Amino acid sequence: MTISLSPKGSQDLSLGEENLFFQTFKRVLHLRGLEPPGLRVRIDNSIPLGRGLGSSSTAVVAGIVAADRTGNLNLSKEEMFNLAVEIEGHPDNVAAALLGGLTISYREEGGGFRALAFPVDSGLQVILLVPPVSLSTQKAREVLPQKVDFSDAVYNLSRTAALVSRLLTGQIGELKEVTRDRLHQRYRAPLYAQSMRLLERVRQEVDCGIAISGAGPSVVCLLGSSEVGLERRLKDLVREEFGEFEPISTQVDNHGVVVGSN
Repeated sequence: MTISLSPKGSQDLSLGEENLFFQTFKRVLHLRGLEPPGLRVRIDNSIPLGRGLGSSSTAVVAGIVAADRTGNLNLSKEEMFNLAVEIEGHPDNVAAALLGGLTISYREEGGGFRALAFPVDSGLQVILLVPPVSLSTQKAREVLPQKVDFSDAVYNLSRTAALVSRLLTGQIGELKEVTRDRLHQRYRAPLYAQSMRLLERVRQEVDCGIAISGAGPSVVCLLGSSEVGLERRLKDLVREEFGEFEPISTQVDNHGVVVGSN
């Protein structure tokens, strides 16, 4: 397999056999007793690596789908999901990459994983504030406590339920309070102090949902696409006070992985 990178995408990806897409592609075919064929693969990855944006999950899902098509495996979405969880090690990001929309994943009592996906209002705009530095997910996990206070668990669970409700009912202009956190951000704050300063500053000045994205260090902001004034105020603040962060405007994809042809 020969791998090349699109000039529009990230240039930090490996072109060798350690490439996560290639590793996944080969592993899935081997599970079915097949050898990878000779292929030319061009990767156009616009997701910054090591920034808490789930880039590895997209490589895993792409590798599974490519193996499915190449080997005529006829895998179901459930089978793809289970393979992705096994390779990635957790379900949250691969569920989003595979299914799209708002995904909720959980571990069953028997040990397996399930994922639910719901379409999100097209009016929801996502603005990512991406710093120039990366952070290892493993390092970010190591600083988390083994136990948390019951009150902190209740704090987050109640806001998670409210956030899901607002996203599914289109109440996307009232997300500031329901994106507050007590379970991980304060423990990881020393690893991305500038991201936390940015988060608190935006929370003071802009009425939008805001949180650390994944394990960090990127910051994710949620607001309605019609709230042009808020978007402008947000980007002006970032440019004036946190110029090292790159704002990336995007929207939720409700379709998940799509196989197309050129």
